[in-house]
Amino acid sequence: MKIQQLDKMSTAIEMAAAAHQSQVRKGNKKPYISHPYFVGMLLLDAGCAEETVLAGILHDVIEDTDVTYGAITSAFGDRVMEMVKGSSEPDKSQSWEARKKHTITYLQKEASVEVCQIVCADKLHNVLSLRQDLEKQGEAVWSHFKRGKDVQEWYYTSLVEALGRRVGTFPLFLQLKKEVQNLFYPTT
Repeated sequence: MKIQQLDKMSTAIEMAAAAHQSQVRKGNKKPYISHPYFVGMLLLDAGCAEETVLAGILHDVIEDTDVTYGAITSAFGDRVMEMVKGSSEPDKSQSWEARKKHTITYLQKEASVEVCQIVCADKLHNVLSLRQDLEKQGEAVWSHFKRGKDVQEWYYTSLVEALGRRVGTFPLFLQLKKEVQNLFYPTT
């Protein structure tokens, strides 16, 4: 890794850490920054381009904090900002179901390959975290979410179907597909 790449990743991590500083993860109450950091590392490990890794680290700052598109553009350029925008949910004033349906349709029809890769890493980390929480808390873990297990199952299986059409051979997609299967349809 070149020094310039390291500087950009450090800047992205610092921006995300500052933006998410008071936030914690659902269920396990770990510092929220662990999630975007892990997403970035998954993308880096999968061999994604630097801009995709940066956008992965920043993927929740627009959706969940006061960071603006302008701040991302100033620090990282239009391409990273567009990927962050593409991996963020639309207007939070819409219902949970409307936002999730929009995301699924967007991933099937409009999202760039890079946005699909970011979403794969994001959802993979969510599912891995959820499985850990299930081991510790049991079925009570589902109470931490706006919608229960059945609706989460619909959402994640729909995401896998949508992403499979776009990035079906991407290693993180293959792992996501396997983990969603293990989460909702375990074999004992």
